[in-house]
Amino acid sequence: MFFSGMPPAMPHVKAGRLRALAVTTAKRSPAAPYVPTMEEVGVPGFDISNWFGVYVPAGAPKNVIRKLNGDISKALNLAAHGAGAESDRHDCLSAGNPMSFTTST
Repeated sequence: MFFSGMPPAMPHVKAGRLRALAVTTAKRSPAAPYVPTMEEVGVPGFDISNWFGVYVPAGAPKNVIRKLNGDISKALNLAAHGAGAESDRHDCLSAGNPMSFTTST
């Protein structure tokens, strides 16, 4: 048994090489609605999700950070709504606010 993010695991699940036992988030994933949550399989209160951050060197100009954030937001929006989005998308695609990210990491 191992924990993996959805993007690398799902091709193997769909091909029958892996069996998805549960997702680690509180709600089922739209990318695999047939996979139960950890709570549904008997592990109450289990809610863990992946997140990723993009870092720049300290002192990077705010206009560069805003541009980078805007470009990332556009790319994530395309990924969430482009061709195959319903079957291939993975949850919570959002670039968020770069200034709040700075204070939370």
